[in-house]
Amino acid sequence: MPHTIPSRRGREKLVDDLNFIYAAQKKNADGTKQYWRCEATACKALVHTTVGDETFTIVKVRTGTIIPRLLRL
Repeated sequence: MPHTIPSRRGREKLVDDLNFIYAAQKKNADGTKQYWRCEATACKALVHTTVGDETFTIVKVRTGTIIPRLLRL
């Protein structure tokens, strides 16, 4: 189950079941979705979560930087 942890600067980071870490980027205009970006240099995955829900969706993985374990979510 994905969960959040605090960063050194007091912001949130998302950790998935495979221990990939995503940094919080922004929320949408009505505050219902949180956008995250993978913090690994070679990983360009984007994740959306629904605020207050357990929804965890990988939105984008760029060609050439696909990490096979990441796709099994």
